[in-house]
Amino acid sequence: MPLDSIPWESHRFLDVERWAIERPDAVALLAPGRAPLSYSALQSHIQTASQALKDCGLASGEAAALVMHGAELVTAFLAIARDSACAPLNPALTEDEYRFHLSRLGVGIVLVQEPDSKALAVARELGIRTLRIHSADHSPAGVFSLESDGAPKGPGRKTEAALLLYSSATTGSPKLIPLTCANLSAIALHNSRALELSQSDRFLALAPLYHSFGLGTVLTQLSCGGSVICTPTFEPDLFPRWLEDFRPTWICGAPPVLRAITALARQHPESFRDLPLRFIQTFGSPADQALLQSIEEVIHAPVFEAYGTTEAVAITRNVPGARKQGSVGRSIGSEVAIMDESGAILSSDTEGEVVVRGPTLMAGYIDDPEANRAAFRDGWFRTGDIGRLDSEGFLYLTGRLKEIINRGGQKIVPSEVDRVLASHFAVVDVATFAVPHPTLGQEVAAAVVFRNGCSVSESLLREFAAARLAPFKIPRRIIFVDAIPRDPAGKLRRGELAERFRVLADRPMEYSQPPDAMETSLIEIWTRILNVRLIGVDDNFFSLGGDSLSATVMFREVQTSINANLEGLQWMEFFEQPTVANLARILSQVVVSSDRPCAGCVLPVQRRGSRLPFFCFAPDPNPYYLRHLAKCLGEEQPFYIVCPPDPVRDNRLLKIEDLARLLVAGIRDVSPSGPYVFGGHCYGGVVAFEAALQLLSQNEEIAQLVLFDVPTPGYPKVTRSWRKYLAESRRMFAAA
Repeated sequence: MPLDSIPWESHRFLDVERWAIERPDAVALLAPGRAPLSYSALQSHIQTASQALKDCGLASGEAAALVMHGAELVTAFLAIARDSACAPLNPALTEDEYRFHLSRLGVGIVLVQEPDSKALAVARELGIRTLRIHSADHSPAGVFSLESDGAPKGPGRKTEAALLLYSSATTGSPKLIPLTCANLSAIALHNSRALELSQSDRFLALAPLYHSFGLGTVLTQLSCGGSVICTPTFEPDLFPRWLEDFRPTWICGAPPVLRAITALARQHPESFRDLPLRFIQTFGSPADQALLQSIEEVIHAPVFEAYGTTEAVAITRNVPGARKQGSVGRSIGSEVAIMDESGAILSSDTEGEVVVRGPTLMAGYIDDPEANRAAFRDGWFRTGDIGRLDSEGFLYLTGRLKEIINRGGQKIVPSEVDRVLASHFAVVDVATFAVPHPTLGQEVAAAVVFRNGCSVSESLLREFAAARLAPFKIPRRIIFVDAIPRDPAGKLRRGELAERFRVLADRPMEYSQPPDAMETSLIEIWTRILNVRLIGVDDNFFSLGGDSLSATVMFREVQTSINANLEGLQWMEFFEQPTVANLARILSQVVVSSDRPCAGCVLPVQRRGSRLPFFCFAPDPNPYYLRHLAKCLGEEQPFYIVCPPDPVRDNRLLKIEDLARLLVAGIRDVSPSGPYVFGGHCYGGVVAFEAALQLLSQNEEIAQLVLFDVPTPGYPKVTRSWRKYLAESRRMFAAA
């Protein structure tokens, strides 16, 4: 029967009722230290608890809050959802958080499991009736009784939803999300088909059950008639025993849990031997590929990454026989697309915002029309995630729109920096975030957690990143913390780090030793030119906001202030490591002079190589950007930069022919005879052209002349011959 044709009321307990009839003695729920609960006993408890809730004042269609965990949360949800709506909350919230969530939910009843829960005092304060959950040690998993506090019950929120959840709020205030029975049935249907689940499967739930993924996976397994193993929380010391006692066929876990399981598998390989484990399912924040590879090697079971949001659970998934490294899989039922800023749907392998629509998607946020207008576009839900779809429909995530760091107009995706820092042997966890910057707007910072027994200095870690990232992506500051803040689903709370360390850029740099006199002088110059405070000796000039123009100004001021004569090759050496410390080292090795550096010289950037030397003519005496071209040409290409001489000699301006003649002499000192390969940029191209003509007149061979961004020699000036240019342009357009 198609999902849409099933009556709304029948979605709720279609599967549990079915298995209670077809497989009454089959185990539905298990929990450590508790007897198993069969499907027939589960159905009986649902009916009993549902009636008890009505007797305590829960009306049909009314929402109730749950502050619970484990198997009791599952059975309480099933009992409430028969006629009402359920809003599970994290049992670890503070009183202020309970006050916010319960007030906004507008519930009249809250079910509380622990006697010392902070929710009890808040519920009394807000006038919400409290129902205490009691579970006897000898009772089966999930079975409980209710005890009311006897407080008057006020009216509760009415809704057609079966489940009310708050968004994770990693980048803003939490929003209230309604999921209907039709949504939940679609989630169970899509997941069970994709994962090929059956009655024989046993699912060990390690995700929080008050989370959409945790509860969704439990309902998925119950819809198939299999067993669900509910644990209060992940306990590393008890986990090997759980594997032996319950022998699950699949488990789920966030990256921190999977990392702990990997360590356990190495310490206790006997507990993981001969398990019927078919696969492991990740959830929450994306796991790095090294972790996935490690856990597959030690546990010998595939790890499937998936993607979903609280608003649209179970969007894509890697599945048996169809997965790709680095991808979160293909759609398992919803429509998925990539959208640009204008709302256009992009083609494959084009990066943009991930959008989704389908039966698992909520209808809209509750009591938040502004958020709904921002979240929906032409029927598509905007997830806020950045990604791309390949030609086979596999989704690759690259970041979050709201987490992107805008560093002076250059966009940095924090997850890219995370991956680089996490690849260092000493780093076990990392989160990159933005801190304020006086001129760039935002600067890159990172929080790092060391692996046990490992440590590394901030400067060495930044050097490690510098070898793998573009200069503007290198974290300006790296701080070392005991733990990275995450939400219950394991997602990074970058906003919390940004708020906590927002004044990080104003804190003094930590040095292994204080700057010497030369370094102090350079720091003063850089501070004045870049308008950046608290510069360290290992800071990258360009990462601080410098560019080619400010570098030129800095070079001149350094030479004026320190009275040093730096040759072109020494400037090249600075560009390879543009830090205060490196520049100070270079300056300490040169002779103090007032001469102008490198006027009319030929700089060997790369002498070695089997090809003809490439002589590249620069437009001005500061040609250091051309080193990038040398790198692009490869190690087999000798590369020389030809710097123009001073164009004024004996109080007269030299002609291009004279400039070229001087440079040809320098080139012949390096390579006495041809064939020659010349190149020239901008004005340097004009000089290169003239130098080639002179060598040709001397019976030398010019193998190649490459001119880029150069005015064509001999062409009439546009200002003088604009009529000819206009006529020729018209002719060309007419011919086209």
